[in-house]
Amino acid sequence: HKLSPLDHVLLLCSDGVWEFITAQEAVDLVSEFDAPRAMLAAERLAKWAWDRWIQEEGGAVVDDITVVLVYLQNAQGRNNGVEGAESADQVSSSQGDASTNCSQFLAT
Repeated sequence: HKLSPLDHVLLLCSDGVWEFITAQEAVDLVSEFDAPRAMLAAERLAKWAWDRWIQEEGGAVVDDITVVLVYLQNAQGRNNGVEGAESADQVSSSQGDASTNCSQFLAT
């Protein structure tokens, strides 16, 4: 995917997020937050993924859950030095367990 001015966020998450949450659900959730609250958005997505694991698996197992959220556009739309992006306003991550697998790229 080549970034365009329509791309607002980049989500890099472990498979523990994508197991029970769709890409659209994740984007809808983080879109409720502006760039200064990126950490809160990442934490909420990680918590939602955790809750879904508990609900779907009956609390028996929860996979690693890692969320990295990058806001690509800021209000002024200026480039903050991130190659390939219009701008990078805020980067936040939230991690449940240690994770080495980022399984999905999403920009909307």
